[in-house]
Amino acid sequence: MKRIALILLCAVLLCGCTTVDTPVTEPTVPATQEKENIPAATQPEETLPPETVPQETEPAETVPVQTVPYTTALHAAVPIFGGPSYDEIPLRVVEQDGVYTIVEEVTDAEGNRWGRLKSGAGWVDLSALDMTAPITAAFADEPLLIDGNYHPYTGETSDYITKVAFRAREDLTDLALSILEPDWERGEGYTVDRTLYTLPALEPGMPLVAELAFLGDMTAYGLTVTDSDGDVHHYAVTISGRNGMLLMQEYVPVQ
Repeated sequence: MKRIALILLCAVLLCGCTTVDTPVTEPTVPATQEKENIPAATQPEETLPPETVPQETEPAETVPVQTVPYTTALHAAVPIFGGPSYDEIPLRVVEQDGVYTIVEEVTDAEGNRWGRLKSGAGWVDLSALDMTAPITAAFADEPLLIDGNYHPYTGETSDYITKVAFRAREDLTDLALSILEPDWERGEGYTVDRTLYTLPALEPGMPLVAELAFLGDMTAYGLTVTDSDGDVHHYAVTISGRNGMLLMQEYVPVQ
């Protein structure tokens, strides 16, 4: 009996030393990691929203550049500069209406088109030419003053007198020269402060030469004329603070 009990005890001990293998499971990969591991070729392509899809557009029209040399009409008193820029000093003016030859053209940084005259006199601003103005203004030149064939106005008294020639390009009537006052309240336009001189008619070939005093670039003279069609024009005459050039610009009087 002892022998049998010993055999049973050994069997029990052998069974207690045996280990049971448990299945090993791999950790699950989070869904976000699975998306990152998808090959690039299988990822969906990104598309633009309908409103941002580029549309085909018509090519913009381009303005052909005029080939030099060419001719253009210039009126008397157009200022001629030493170079293609308003920073240059005006040397003289065109003496009479006519057709002139441009041998070189340049556009400056401000977008103004300049043409060099064939005569070598200098450059004119082609962008500012206005052949429709019935009257022009320029500093009176020596030949005109020596000739003496003009209407004189000598009413102003100052140490800063300069002589300005107003030339009619057609028969004009009801000329009035005045001092203008800027409209400070509106910030634009002028009102007539007082009238200096009147002339019933001004014909081509017989200009008005007025002695005017420009005390800085804020001084403005007014010139009113009626053209051959009966239209009334109002001009403000000033001096450029940039280069001392005489400026004449049409304006609408303040009502």
